Amino acid sequence: MGVVFLGILVNGMTLMNISEYWQLVVRGALILSAVLINRAHQ
Repeated sequence: MGVVFLGILVNGMTLMNISEYWQLVVRGALILSAVLINRAHQ
């Protein structure tokens, strides 16, 4: 489910002509937040 969401997000950012740098920043922030939320619920 997470991979599908990330793929849709990246595709949308590409269609909106967002630069590759900001796409990487958004992807990294999402992955980091998912890990932190997962650790908080353990």
